[in-house]
Amino acid sequence: MESYFDKQAKYLYNKAEEIINTYAMLKANKKGENFDIDIPQDFKNEFFKLVDKVNLSLMEDKDNFYGYFLFQTLRDIRFDISSPTAVNFKGAKYVIYFNPIIFLSLDMKQMESTIKHEILHILSLHILRGKELKNKYSTLAINIAMDVVVNQYLNYLPPYATTLQWLNSNYNLKLEPYESFEYYVEKVQTELDLQEVDENGEEVDNHENENIETEYNPEHTHDIWEESDEIDEKTLKEFTEKFVTLSQKGEIPNYLGGLISALKNSKGELPWNLYLKKLMGTVESNRKKTITRRNRRQPNRLDLRGELRGHKAE
Repeated sequence: MESYFDKQAKYLYNKAEEIINTYAMLKANKKGENFDIDIPQDFKNEFFKLVDKVNLSLMEDKDNFYGYFLFQTLRDIRFDISSPTAVNFKGAKYVIYFNPIIFLSLDMKQMESTIKHEILHILSLHILRGKELKNKYSTLAINIAMDVVVNQYLNYLPPYATTLQWLNSNYNLKLEPYESFEYYVEKVQTELDLQEVDENGEEVDNHENENIETEYNPEHTHDIWEESDEIDEKTLKEFTEKFVTLSQKGEIPNYLGGLISALKNSKGELPWNLYLKKLMGTVESNRKKTITRRNRRQPNRLDLRGELRGHKAE
């Protein structure tokens, strides 16, 4: 039986579609003109009432750290992000953005996980680290590696989430769980460099500056980080630690404790994978057949098969 929450999410999804359809019609009739999507205030109010229900569920959970953390952030709606949620740092505050079209397609547990996902990016200082490494690695490699790192500690992920299993399957790799971001980004970049390019020998990015995104795109999930205020690592860490202190209202899971400890004690790299390896361990699961993607622009090519080891947390 459909719950009231599910009915409200469906109702808001339909309202969100009306908003973007109206925008699309205006854009078609006024070619060449730049204007923002008009989001009615009543829609914003109703949408964030639903987000409040998700946050209340987080605060009532044993991992209530996430709920209290979200409570301190600013929140806004953006239809131009290619993931359910995104985060940046503006005006001495973290801001979590929601794309209603993608977010409202999830159930409540998946909504909780995508919020946790953004908070783990914050605790890992990924906004800074992504900027620091953008001249060394491709955007896609950085995004995949960072998402793999944080998603290993989350349940109830959306079906399209960038997980270690997805990475190993799509790129014919056998990477181990609970490794550092640097480990994953090196492996992913190496694989991307080996893949085919287009007929001209150059990679092409057909993604344009669209105002509306309706589906997940791993290459652009963190584009919004570029809009964050310029801030040095020391200052950002101090702000983040204050958020953390105000969010700790009881016991926290071991993996969060390790990450927070690494944040407070680090001088750059956050080696929280070392804490987690000791705390969580892995167990072997059944081997499974897998496929590889030979071209980043053709994710549906199923031309090679291999065998993939499965790992899961104890």
